[in-house]
Amino acid sequence: MTPATTPGDALHEAAAASAQTIAQVTEKVEAVVRLAGGVAHDFNNLLTVIAGNAEGILERGAEGEFRAEIAEIADAARRAAVLTHQLLAFSRQLVLHPRATDLDRVLDLVWDDLARQAGPSVRLVRHTRTSGGIVVDAAQLASAIRQVVCNAIEAMPDGGDVHVAVEDADLDDTATERLHPMPPGAYVLLEVRDTGTGMDDETLRRAMEPFFTTKGQKHGTGMGLPTVYGIVKQSGGFMWLDSSPGGGTTVRLYFPRITEPALLSRSRTPARVHAGDGQGSILLVEDEDLVRQLTRRTLVRAGYHVVEAPNAHAALVEVRERGLTPTLLLTDVVMPGMDGRELATLLERELPGLSVILMSGFVDPRVPLAGREGSARVFLEKPFTLDRLRSLVREAMRAPQVN
Repeated sequence: MTPATTPGDALHEAAAASAQTIAQVTEKVEAVVRLAGGVAHDFNNLLTVIAGNAEGILERGAEGEFRAEIAEIADAARRAAVLTHQLLAFSRQLVLHPRATDLDRVLDLVWDDLARQAGPSVRLVRHTRTSGGIVVDAAQLASAIRQVVCNAIEAMPDGGDVHVAVEDADLDDTATERLHPMPPGAYVLLEVRDTGTGMDDETLRRAMEPFFTTKGQKHGTGMGLPTVYGIVKQSGGFMWLDSSPGGGTTVRLYFPRITEPALLSRSRTPARVHAGDGQGSILLVEDEDLVRQLTRRTLVRAGYHVVEAPNAHAALVEVRERGLTPTLLLTDVVMPGMDGRELATLLERELPGLSVILMSGFVDPRVPLAGREGSARVFLEKPFTLDRLRSLVREAMRAPQVN
């Protein structure tokens, strides 16, 4: 006779099946992550050129129907840039500025807006039971929370409840057995639970895939939850979904909990002040020809002396063999051979007081952007507007630098 199945056996089998599903979904998502980062890099270079040239034509006084057509090109490029930004978030290659904070403060940034979006038919309830802090980019995490709660609101067209809870979570080996690869430890948990329509198993498995949406092409890009997933993962956190048809959806975001205050920033003593608008020389290093030409043309029109190089080796030749002493290094990050960060580190040693602007649409989060102690580096995200480029260059030329 076949032994009778006990409730404990059933629970164990359900847990094992759930763990297998989570592992399969995670593996699939990670494969798409690697693809998304490379696609975003290539598209950001193209969008920089398209949007930049459209902006340049508009600045020089295009008129009439021609102006309207160019403005449409610029607007389409800006909308495409939002998608590449979401792809970068999903692939965990955003440039984040993490600081010690707490989830309640992050929620404060978006709570009033969320309450307005909920309207009269959705009850938004907030619970807080935590004493721990986290280290995150508050603005990016606030954007992620806004997306999760808005999804919950949209899943309840006839009204309902959205509970947003923040609490400490101390998880041991048993608690994390079904949450591989999440290790045991001290966390702060943000849980968003709604009473909406919920998702079936197939939708749940695909929920974090880029461009997968159940809303139709006119109502969603399918990048909402993938963007949240990327921001959470890049912040060192973990994201889990539970849902069933008619049973609502629960999103759980776990972040490592800290108890120590953030390190105080060290003071720096200014050594000199750079030149003002249109003064000083710029070493521009960019391997994409069209991006380099657009950037050089924009800065020359602003009055700067620009020396361009297609790679780090050519840039070093300009400095070491031809005696160039630039005020500012403006370099792409991702280049064949030596990358922009390595080039910046070398030139900061050889040229005390050099300002550095690193630009990219694709950043490996494992490699820090910061240079040696006392160096001044700024990041310019592609695709950038011409105004943003000129503004950062102007600030870098004026900024006090340290030796």
